[in-house]
Amino acid sequence: MVHPLERPLLAERPLWLRVLSVIGGPLVLGAVAGWALGTSSVSYLAISVVAIAGGILGGAEHRTARGAALRGLAGGLLFGSGILAVDALTGADRTIELPHPAVLLLVLTTVPAVPLHLLGRRLRARRAAAAPRPDAAAPSGPSD
Repeated sequence: MVHPLERPLLAERPLWLRVLSVIGGPLVLGAVAGWALGTSSVSYLAISVVAIAGGILGGAEHRTARGAALRGLAGGLLFGSGILAVDALTGADRTIELPHPAVLLLVLTTVPAVPLHLLGRRLRARRAAAAPRPDAAAPSGPSD
């Protein structure tokens, strides 16, 4: 099994999977969070924790800080948009208070998403630097 920080880079994946990962993932997770906002505060917070983990792992799919930051910007904006859209469509009573005006939620989902994605990229780079190189294998043969 591949370690989560060693998954293929986003650029190495087919276009349909890149679109699904960058746009679909945060938007769908945000929509589920928007639904949970009207049903269960615990579920809403749990989904938010999943989104944090997703941000770190999404950032690990990028070779450059710029790519990770742009993905964080898009992911945070889409996640927050999904929350607001489903919240508006359902009209359910919220279990958690949103900022006023509610559109400020986009700032609260987008601003932290950028450093979370950058953290993921950095963790991947550290893991790669610490991994033993195949060309630096131990010499074979009897030892004294």
